[in-house]
Amino acid sequence: MQNQMQNQSYQQFLEQQQTQQMQQAQQAQQAIQATGLTNFSQQMRQLQIQFGQIGQELQQAQSQIETQMNAQQRRIMEIQQRLQQNIQAMDMMIQSSQGQPSGQTRFM
Repeated sequence: MQNQMQNQSYQQFLEQQQTQQMQQAQQAQQAIQATGLTNFSQQMRQLQIQFGQIGQELQQAQSQIETQMNAQQRRIMEIQQRLQQNIQAMDMMIQSSQGQPSGQTRFM
């Protein structure tokens, strides 16, 4: 019987401790909320996270643009090279047609 009473009193003690801890935590939370720090600090933290995410998105967009620009520059250079080759081929045709004997027909 005494053992049972000790268990009950120990259990009551634990319950009281838990209740006190919960009350203290609740009071601390209320005090923090009363000063307005909780909402402010949470909002500041959220803004910091958003700034970080926006910064990453910006870097990704810049990287994509640079990659696309490099690809377009390579394409432009290839087109310019083909154009230059065609101009050279046309110049060679003109030069060879001007050096033809007079009996042959020239197309211009």
